[in-house]
Amino acid sequence: LQAAFVIILFLLIFGRTLSCSTDYEGSAVKEIPAGPPPLAVGATGKVDDKNYRITAHAVVEIAEVGAKWERHEYQLMDDYGTKALLVCGNKPDASDWIFFEPFSPMLAPTAQQLAAKKIGEVVELDGYTGKVSEILRSTVEQTDGGELGDLKDRTVSYGFGSVNEHRTLLARWNDAGIQFFRGRTMPAKKLEGVFKTTPAAQPGN
Repeated sequence: LQAAFVIILFLLIFGRTLSCSTDYEGSAVKEIPAGPPPLAVGATGKVDDKNYRITAHAVVEIAEVGAKWERHEYQLMDDYGTKALLVCGNKPDASDWIFFEPFSPMLAPTAQQLAAKKIGEVVELDGYTGKVSEILRSTVEQTDGGELGDLKDRTVSYGFGSVNEHRTLLARWNDAGIQFFRGRTMPAKKLEGVFKTTPAAQPGN
């Protein structure tokens, strides 16, 4: 009887923490904030001998397996109305930014084909060859700018990134369609020095 009492008491005290199941609730992923915006909407600058103006800015949440952080993305427009995308840091600790230009592949894959890609799988698209380095979900959390274009509040997209020796490929898709970008890394300090905010005109000038 004493032995039975001890066993019952043991189960009452510790039984809730004992389980044969190997399924445990994962710890919450800590989100790393983006910090203050490094550039201002309306700033102008020259990249590759092209004049660009920043037309929109967004704080975008990037979610990967086991990681979540925010980053700044800027929509640029040149003198001919062609858009570009400036991503301020592909990772939270990245010291380089990525300057992306959109393109339309000759034989564009479908969203289902893109979604089937896995980390390490080879991507071949319009002369680009590289391996999938990240699979992500992006959510536009906050925007500012008069010409938002694709950067709209609460827009959710799925995508992947790929990197080779020379270029970075970004593919993003949602119900509105698929976007493809080719880009290259550039020093953040260089781009911060390129884009200058035009002083506001003073009354009477």
